[in-house]
Amino acid sequence: MKSTISVSDLFFNIYINFNVFAQIEEMKELSRKELMLLLLITLENYEVDDIVLGNFLAFEDELLKINNHFFDVKDDDDVDLMELENIAPLTLIDFDNITDKDGNNLPTPTPKNEAIQIRRSRILDDLLNDKNTKK
Repeated sequence: MKSTISVSDLFFNIYINFNVFAQIEEMKELSRKELMLLLLITLENYEVDDIVLGNFLAFEDELLKINNHFFDVKDDDDVDLMELENIAPLTLIDFDNITDKDGNNLPTPTPKNEAIQIRRSRILDDLLNDKNTKK
């Protein structure tokens, strides 16, 4: 029987928008275990661009811990990483096991072209809203 990891709506929203907008402030609101899981799966699923890199660089210490735990020296004192490793070993991460509270699976990452379109649309909306509020 495979284990299911249920994550918060916030986790889902960050994951969906990881390559669309900076998610740093939102990521700070996650529990440490969800943050570590998010970093693990985004490392696996997202191509690195400026937005993704910015999201990663804000959590450099956590990424080093993940690297040390899974690829270098096991940090047996890190309870969150040990628990994640037991549920989803890095070499066997089954993304179908990660669901929201309603049992919905993680969506596929937003394609790069779509992420650019969403960013442009948001910028235009913000500019129009700003222009309308100044009238």
